[in-house]
Amino acid sequence: MNYSVESLPSKKVFYKRRVGAYGPENYALMDSIKALLKEKDLFSGNTVIYGIALDDPNRVSAEHCRYDVAVESDTAITNMDSRELDSGKYAIFQIDHTSNAVSAFWNTFPSLLSRDSYTIDFSRPILERYKNSLINDGRCEMLVPIK
Repeated sequence: MNYSVESLPSKKVFYKRRVGAYGPENYALMDSIKALLKEKDLFSGNTVIYGIALDDPNRVSAEHCRYDVAVESDTAITNMDSRELDSGKYAIFQIDHTSNAVSAFWNTFPSLLSRDSYTIDFSRPILERYKNSLINDGRCEMLVPIK
């Protein structure tokens, strides 16, 4: 599994949050955001959507886990809150958008970063980044904040 390292600027995003066990409801939230963007004519080939798991389910009870679905937009989106995604250095892993590839990512990335002398920056969440160009190829990106 290969990755690249990029320094990303902070970005304003609009998001919706759900609280509860991670799983199928996160996909439902993602689908509802896509539908909202299409309804407002804000969904295009350049659309970038983020999935942001804010809590470690090994440390936070499932019913309290927070998951945001966010979208970059220069236009305010009604019924969505706004926030800044933190700037900084990220290890970017491009993976197949399948449950097997996602599981392999979670099992593999810590040792890869350690091997290359990177430390995970736990003050920022790991981001799932969905660019339309990648989604159409069945792929997505995982952005791991590093020091």
